[in-house]
Amino acid sequence: MARVPSVSFLLAIMPTSSHKKKHSGQYGFTLLELLIVLAMLGLLGSLAMPALGKLIDSVRYRSERSGVLAQINALSYRHYLLAQDSVLKTDNLADVLKDGKPALDLPVGWSVRIPVPLHYQFNGYCDGGVLELRIPEHPPEVIRLSAPRCGVSDAQ
Repeated sequence: MARVPSVSFLLAIMPTSSHKKKHSGQYGFTLLELLIVLAMLGLLGSLAMPALGKLIDSVRYRSERSGVLAQINALSYRHYLLAQDSVLKTDNLADVLKDGKPALDLPVGWSVRIPVPLHYQFNGYCDGGVLELRIPEHPPEVIRLSAPRCGVSDAQ
């Protein structure tokens, strides 16, 4: 069994305040060193902030875009559930369906252009067609809707 050193032995080998250590008297960083580190952190932060802003905008765009595409995909099923016929045109997208919600609820600044009206039947059937999604600061996207339920497929 290993022998544990006694407390008196440990006290004898530990330095006390009576023992003088040789050191330079410097215990921390100088003010100049701290200022240099802070300046470097500020520089790195100023370089990272624009990229962080772009990342946030990109995430917001992708999230809103996928929400709009999900709404477009759900239109056929909504018409089936509501047993409602409708014709969607560029100027009536905000019209309310029987469930009290607009056909498409677009984010602020977004718009949809429908060159040829989309016909939704009460049973959810849709002939298909094309719509153009217009998003601020992005090129217009052409979205193809395929029959029979007008499922979204990108066609850029």
